[in-house]
Amino acid sequence: MKQHQIPPHPVLTLEHIQQLEFDPVITITSSRGSPGARGQWGGQFTLGHDSDWDPVRDELEVICHIEDLPNVWLLFGPAGVAPKSSTLALALEWVSSDSGWRTLGEPVMLRLPNSSDEAVPAHLTLELPANTARGTGTLSLQLFLSDAGTPDEEEKGLARIPGFRFGLLGPETRLIIDGDGSLFPVIEEELGVNEPLWRFTHDWSDPGEDEFSTTWLSLSLNNKHPDFPLLREKNSEVWTPLFCQVMASWLATFLLELQADLGVDFSAIALGRSMAAERGSIVDAAASMVKRGNLNCSSPGELIRSIQAWVDTIARTPREVQ
Repeated sequence: MKQHQIPPHPVLTLEHIQQLEFDPVITITSSRGSPGARGQWGGQFTLGHDSDWDPVRDELEVICHIEDLPNVWLLFGPAGVAPKSSTLALALEWVSSDSGWRTLGEPVMLRLPNSSDEAVPAHLTLELPANTARGTGTLSLQLFLSDAGTPDEEEKGLARIPGFRFGLLGPETRLIIDGDGSLFPVIEEELGVNEPLWRFTHDWSDPGEDEFSTTWLSLSLNNKHPDFPLLREKNSEVWTPLFCQVMASWLATFLLELQADLGVDFSAIALGRSMAAERGSIVDAAASMVKRGNLNCSSPGELIRSIQAWVDTIARTPREVQ
């Protein structure tokens, strides 16, 4: 049986998060030029597209601007998570097992607004120094207790130790540091209740030039299939075992389709080399996967086994670095 730690004080609930729904504006910059970020908050960003930004020598700054954070007053008082006289801290957090560290940006302080209809702005930044971020990590907005103030009698059960973590304010966002490709080509389609849960689609003409994007290939998820809700954990973007199996099967199909393409030098891909392929192309992405996942392309069986092992590894929640 999987055990879950019960927090000692009230934390952010789904109801809180829904009532605090906001639309952040995300900017990812660097002093030497744009990292070429593509993506959206709550989903995934990739860096390096059409850019000479280099994670080894260039820093990265993530800016999150929230014009109006509504219903902040709901966080305070007995029905909230902190005393009315307290000060909360909202900060961007970066977690990456590939990079081997966890860090927080400069926090924004939140206090009980003067009225319930007062929207609160927030401008948050997080800097990742050069040569400290690699691979894949997650960005999130985390809420902490900065100062408990003077709790009332009815607020004694609320957190009062500075630094107490109340949880995520909204979904996590994946950030892919390495690579020059587009977002991983996953789309949702209404394929019908009697159609398979997923399908591999492709329409590439030259995989060495065509971009690794939904223009040329995709993992199409059937959102009308009865098992579609099982692809993600409830109220979370965490991969479920079912989605891991779907992803592993799709990757195996993708690489085997490339192997069957007479215009592709698959022997180079099997060695993790893209040869003369364009950066960010389908072939370049395939070679990067083989290299990063240490995939065994000697036979279909070994390829599927090694892909499953790799997907299981990258799907695990990053461990907190002390």
